Amino acid sequence: MCVDGEGHGYTKGMVTMNRSRPGPWEILSFIKKPDPNKKYQNAALPTIESGSVVAIRTFHGTFLQIATKKTQGTQQGTVFAGKDGCWFTVTIVSGRLTLKDAKGNFLRVKSSGKIICSGTEMSKECLFKVFPRNNDYDDRRTYFDMDGKAVQHIRAFESAVVDLCGRFLLSLPPQQLTAVDRLFVQIEQMWWFYEDHLADKNDNLPHLTQEEFGRQVFRLCKLLQPSYKKYDEFYRMFKQYLSRIPVFGSILLNTKMTKCVLVRSYHGKSWMFPRGKVNEGETHEAAACREVLEEIGYDCTKDIRANEFIQYRETKLKQVTLFVIIGVEESFNFETRTRKEIGKIKWHDIKDIPLDKSAPGASKYKGIIKATKILRNWISGKKKQMAALNKKEKKQKKDKGKASARNETVETAKATNVQKKQKNDSHKNTSDSGKQQRGKAMGNTFLDHEKIMQAFDLPLLKQKITIR
Repeated sequence: MCVDGEGHGYTKGMVTMNRSRPGPWEILSFIKKPDPNKKYQNAALPTIESGSVVAIRTFHGTFLQIATKKTQGTQQGTVFAGKDGCWFTVTIVSGRLTLKDAKGNFLRVKSSGKIICSGTEMSKECLFKVFPRNNDYDDRRTYFDMDGKAVQHIRAFESAVVDLCGRFLLSLPPQQLTAVDRLFVQIEQMWWFYEDHLADKNDNLPHLTQEEFGRQVFRLCKLLQPSYKKYDEFYRMFKQYLSRIPVFGSILLNTKMTKCVLVRSYHGKSWMFPRGKVNEGETHEAAACREVLEEIGYDCTKDIRANEFIQYRETKLKQVTLFVIIGVEESFNFETRTRKEIGKIKWHDIKDIPLDKSAPGASKYKGIIKATKILRNWISGKKKQMAALNKKEKKQKKDKGKASARNETVETAKATNVQKKQKNDSHKNTSDSGKQQRGKAMGNTFLDHEKIMQAFDLPLLKQKITIR
């Protein structure tokens, strides 16, 4: 529970539960209700137990109180820090603390981190852990043992972290333990494993941010304990490393190139293309395919082309490369293979993605506005290229058809000439053969003039005919 005082850059007296970084603004004192029979008033409660009636004093000297209708500038039921304060009744439930006002309403935390006092029914939003804060502001795991279970939970958490240190860190080469970026990448893997396989299955283990989990790793791991006080500096270095490391992913388009696949993180509200960092020894294309397979369950290893991508700088130091995959079926059943990393996968019309940050609904696409501008130009050029290629293919097919027709005409003409020649040759051979046969039959009569004359003269001689 964080309480802001005047001049801290927030609304004066704001009380929230939306910070992970510890500090003095979290220190609260439980002040017991004044007893008219005792001399000392406004003293801190020595012990906390069910039934205690307390006022809560903040680090800034103010008291928690509840806004009423008469309170100006604050919504009714909102908890804020003021000079007057009010009394709360303490109840201990499973090692956690609840606070109830005089009307029987519980203090509860909304999803936004805002604290309100409303509703007489107790729920998990009403349960608070209490831990000591005096001079050490960065140890959030030492909770007060209110009912004998808190210490057990703390020990279970510490045992889990120490076990993970042995599995993820002790086997690392020394050069990786001394390199901040490689060390924190490994701690990030530990954190994912802890959240997915331990905290989700054990209600007694707390859910932590990555920053807070890393702080506890440094506190509990013997190898890292000497550097514990430098943790904040190391974590800043790691965030700077992440801000400049290049990332690779893919843009999945339908056949008409009018829609693309976008993903939304587990707790996020904005849409992104599936992407991620390159693993050691991995090619850019392989990294993009792996990220797509992990985040949306689609295998694009056979579809990816090394020369089809868009590239831009997300920041001055961070470069993004997205390979474009065309022809993905819209009916494909996308399903993430990650745990608590991807919350939703959906097709989006590219024309509906705003290109101006000030446009209505642009906040949902703020991470891909620059990429979408480049993608639209890429698609336009790709369509022109495909149209020119189709035109060229049609022309080649048409020219090929004409050439084929010409060849067929030539071949037909050749075949016709061959047939005519064969027919003529056959007719000529037949004619010559007839002439030869007739010649043989008439050869002696036609050529032997003496025999012909004798044939004519012989009858005349026999008849003794005189020619005058």
